[in-house]
Amino acid sequence: MAAAGLTASASAQLANGSVFPNLITTDIKGNPINVYNILASGKTVFIDVSATWCGPCWSYHLTGALDNIWKKHGPLGATGVDPTTTNDAYVIFVQGETGSGMAELTYNWGGGAGAGRAQTTTFNHTTFTQGDWTAGVDHPIVDDSTAQAAMNSSWKIAYFPTVYMVCQDRLVYELTQPSESAAYAALLAGCPTYSVSATVDAKATAYTGNGSFNCNATPTVSFQNYSTATLTAATINVIDGAGTTVHTEPWTGSLAPYAVANVTLSSFPGTTFSGYKFSVVAAGDTYPANNTSQDSVFKVYGASNASALPFTEDFEASTNFYKYYLPDAKGYTIVSSSLADPASTTGGSKDIIGKSGSKTVAVWFDNYDATNASPAVTSYATSFMFGNYNISANTNITFDISYSAKNAAATSSDKLDVMVSTDCGNTWTSAWSASGTALATTAATTTKWFIPSATADWKSQKANLNAYKNSNLMIKFQSTTSPASAGGALLYLDNINFVNTVSVNEVVVNNDITVFPNPATDHATVNLTLNSAATVTVQLIDVLGHVINTVNEQLTAGNQNIELSTGSLASGLYSVKISAEGFTTVKPLSIVK
Repeated sequence: MAAAGLTASASAQLANGSVFPNLITTDIKGNPINVYNILASGKTVFIDVSATWCGPCWSYHLTGALDNIWKKHGPLGATGVDPTTTNDAYVIFVQGETGSGMAELTYNWGGGAGAGRAQTTTFNHTTFTQGDWTAGVDHPIVDDSTAQAAMNSSWKIAYFPTVYMVCQDRLVYELTQPSESAAYAALLAGCPTYSVSATVDAKATAYTGNGSFNCNATPTVSFQNYSTATLTAATINVIDGAGTTVHTEPWTGSLAPYAVANVTLSSFPGTTFSGYKFSVVAAGDTYPANNTSQDSVFKVYGASNASALPFTEDFEASTNFYKYYLPDAKGYTIVSSSLADPASTTGGSKDIIGKSGSKTVAVWFDNYDATNASPAVTSYATSFMFGNYNISANTNITFDISYSAKNAAATSSDKLDVMVSTDCGNTWTSAWSASGTALATTAATTTKWFIPSATADWKSQKANLNAYKNSNLMIKFQSTTSPASAGGALLYLDNINFVNTVSVNEVVVNNDITVFPNPATDHATVNLTLNSAATVTVQLIDVLGHVINTVNEQLTAGNQNIELSTGSLASGLYSVKISAEGFTTVKPLSIVK
């Protein structure tokens, strides 16, 4: 679910793997808080920064996820902590809204009770609370009114809730409203369990740069001085998927204890597409086990490692998409199956319904927050590159989009392009573009977040790439928008298929399509033979021309069956329309009950 309750800040959150700015304060009970001291005791600190008026914050608070972290993994002997604790975690709740105070935290205005009661009849951020945030909470709660603005600024809080995990090496990672198990799993997977070195320890940190490069790579890698002595020299090695060092670069400087160095490496050619990692080596290193990054932190696209078609991406396995296909660093593009429900008053989420009529995982371009940012932006573009291919035949890209304009679609500045490059990404050309009414998939408009809820909210589109036959081609989707009323609606993308085209008669064997049983009762099966992989659409249509059901399937070559449910339909005559890559045929179907 996406974070809601956007504040006036448009700045990005603290970068994963950056050094966390310390918090020195007291909690609402007067107990001192010093995050660096807590980290030095061997604990990972989870910090929930929320606003008392924020519905999604309240919903997350009610899950008790971080309360359970405190109970099962908090400091031994602390109030509410089990005696069997692992003693390796700490939890702090921070009331992050400047202007709100103890009255909003404790829900104590001398009146009646009930979550969501406002102190005034007009909603505003400083006189509204979702309930008593202190009830049943044993871990520290911070409501330092003199420090809230400074905390929000130094921690770069862009929205509520923000959940940070700070490891004992002082490096911070943002977690998206984690469950109890997910939060503790993140601790085990991402935080060191060993103390800072007294001599030398150069530690590779999480790679947060571009996930891909074109022909020549210039990655920015990071490493930390996880020692109490200043680090002055190290060597960075880039290692390919076969374990071969393909680039070496020396580093010199003056890196203070716990500090992180960001180093942009000089250009080197990509020799493989299997992914690269890096290591940092320093003389006298006391802990070489942390010198090397995770595998395949970035890839290099080039003519020598182009992929073969077909390519299919439905984003259901979104981890690969995040890792390899999303180099845009601004963070306004995301892969998700549900978003914060704009109609919910309690912070609920709403599923994205795909073209198939079922819940789907899709890319969504957040033009809404981009154009409502403060300070305002004059224009915004975000893109992702999803492949590098040798195009040896006539080729199409098919994909599904869903879009509803904020106001009249004809005046909207939101736009989607399929961009191609034949020179290794140096220049890009639009091979397909849509904006305004051509982009809109529904005539309805909304000033809130648009979330597809039915098959009819989607359109299938096709970009013809025949002009680039016999080229080494790179492909990316790019969304652009402008602020104010001219743009700013959510745009969805799903089911990308990149295939060599063949003639209509070659895709489907037309005389080999049957619908059985016919008459049907509870179900019918469409049997067809494909000479090549294709997206096949089957529609069940009544005598008035109404589409009763639609099935979309990406099928491989050969004999295939597509099932249609007819159990809920009345007896009568129907039509079955079968479409694939420009091929269309209609078969009759009788339903008898």
